[in-house]
Amino acid sequence: MFIYWGDNHMKKENSKSTRYRLASAALAFCVITQAVGCGSKEGVTLDEVQQDTAITPALSANDLGVSEMSVAEKIRDNGQPILDYDEFVNGEWKKSQEGNDRKITAIYNETYLEMQDYINDLIQNTDPDSLSEDDGLYKILTIYHQLSDISDTTERIESMKAYLGKIENVKTLDDLYDLYRDDRYEIVNNILIYTPVPDDGCYIDLCWDPRNLWSGDNYPSKEGDGIIFYKVMEDLGYTEERAEQIANNAIVISDMILECKKQMDTSETFRRRDRKSFEEAGVRVPVFDILGDQYADFCPDGFDPRIDMIYASEEYITLLNTLYQPENIEMLKDFCIAGAVRYLGMVADSDRYIEIYGDTADQIALKIVKYYAEELLMQEYAEHYLDTATIHDHKAVTEEIKQSMRSIIDDAAWLSTHAKEQARSKALRVREFYGGDTAVNDFSDLILTDNTFDNYISLSVNCSRFYKSQITLVGEDRSIFDSDDYDINAWYYPGYNAILYSAPWLKFYQDAGSLSEEEKLGFIGSAIAHELGHAYDTFGIEYTSKGVYDPWLSEEEYAVYSENVQRIEEFLDGRETEIGTTIDGEQVLDETIADLLSVECCLRILAEKENPDYDAFFRSYAYRYAKVYTEGAGDIVNEDTHLTGKNRINLILGQFDEFYATYDIDENSPYYIEEDSRLSVF
Repeated sequence: MFIYWGDNHMKKENSKSTRYRLASAALAFCVITQAVGCGSKEGVTLDEVQQDTAITPALSANDLGVSEMSVAEKIRDNGQPILDYDEFVNGEWKKSQEGNDRKITAIYNETYLEMQDYINDLIQNTDPDSLSEDDGLYKILTIYHQLSDISDTTERIESMKAYLGKIENVKTLDDLYDLYRDDRYEIVNNILIYTPVPDDGCYIDLCWDPRNLWSGDNYPSKEGDGIIFYKVMEDLGYTEERAEQIANNAIVISDMILECKKQMDTSETFRRRDRKSFEEAGVRVPVFDILGDQYADFCPDGFDPRIDMIYASEEYITLLNTLYQPENIEMLKDFCIAGAVRYLGMVADSDRYIEIYGDTADQIALKIVKYYAEELLMQEYAEHYLDTATIHDHKAVTEEIKQSMRSIIDDAAWLSTHAKEQARSKALRVREFYGGDTAVNDFSDLILTDNTFDNYISLSVNCSRFYKSQITLVGEDRSIFDSDDYDINAWYYPGYNAILYSAPWLKFYQDAGSLSEEEKLGFIGSAIAHELGHAYDTFGIEYTSKGVYDPWLSEEEYAVYSENVQRIEEFLDGRETEIGTTIDGEQVLDETIADLLSVECCLRILAEKENPDYDAFFRSYAYRYAKVYTEGAGDIVNEDTHLTGKNRINLILGQFDEFYATYDIDENSPYYIEEDSRLSVF
């Protein structure tokens, strides 16, 4: 887990690629490693919320627009057919957001901001002396207070100079490999970096996960934000000429890594590879020996058979063979120096970051400890805010959703008995985790000193070792780790067949208060069913109920499934969003599959109830997914794998007969869908 600075925020790198059937188990692995906290993600992001003041009204029956009107006569909009259901339900709420400068506003912003306030208050105002020195929170708060006090800047600079000394002493490739073996220097090893992730066979495996040092506006420059690199180098005693040489060398390698990562997104050679395959490809870098040393404490019998093979592509092998040549040693060393400045400069030379970015020392310290101690801090948040009734409600609704999903599967005439058993088993056996990661670093092994810089390095090493420790876990003993616990999110993990609900997600629904059964189903049930729906999207469909990549549809069944999802993609592709962009059908396909299954699940549950209030269900669903977009949201929308708010409401609800039986939808509306054009997954 590493931190890097960009646009004055700390971020994690994530990516996701999509297509129907995966070419191989290796590609399936690649997908699931990215799906942890991404593809099946529901909720708000840091970019959406920024640091704005909450203005979202509390949820109530009135907010949901629940009507006492009988649906025996179709509901209309002031006596007229409904042209835009999203506007019909959420129009007044959207007007209340006018003047808001967020790029995207959703109804859960208030919960997010409340959570951030609580975490900030916990860090800033908890007295470390009130805690045991062995307590993980005590250690995190101690580091926070050290980072906040920049009176020791001179000592920090000198500590970093000493740290850089080992890099400067690198003369040969063997020296460089020894540096890579030292876990204190893992933070600057941006090429031979491998991340523990769940694989496609109930193990934790290793995947190449390099970080390019710079992108966009963050490249070193003599003006703008990029000047931070040269300012820190100056304070570390480097001449301008040497700093420029280091920057140029590092940029060359960083761009090579970035290009390799782009190629890997579409590579058909990404698979498990062992030592022999590396040797046959002419790789002289002792990758497996270095990994063996890095994991020696967790695999004492040697490089564990489970990780004797690592996932890599031919593009990566070419990168290794190109870079790791004796004539490139100075360039490789400079890349490590630049990495140290990139990732450690904010600690050693906080004054410069305050000068360039405008943050205070306290803000820098907050960002650092919130990044590294995310799971621990959110555990404190969950214990403070969440009540057992909220989790009980989630579990009860989840059981209904599971049964409903199984009925959808039972009614799929094109599925064989074997396929139905496999699909039903996924719904029956799906595991649920409430409140955040199931593996939480308690920092019990973290040893602190009086040196701020050394403590930061120790914190980074401790977190890295915590993730490495997951490598020995197998099957259902594996823990979920490194999800984005601060997000108001839920995730489905195909490799675990599990759903994880973050603590802010649960708090968001807890804040909804008392809801009718129909409101609860539209507001909570639809979101739960959405996550379960990912078990049957184009990735999830390939995994068993135990989380093993083992495609269970026959060729004939897969042909029907592919035809169904192809119709979904074609239906969406090219349609316009409310901000004038067009939908990429392939990009939003899997999230749309989950949305369609979600609403179908909920409607089947409603059909079993006596006199169900469909109006209340549809309104609460629409309110749940309401969003307001302002100028500048285009980039976020174009990268999102979900439909925009209006399309997620109108185009999804418009696929179901019950929706048209409840409302008089204008047949001239762009959101009206003819009965024979309506979509279905199964």
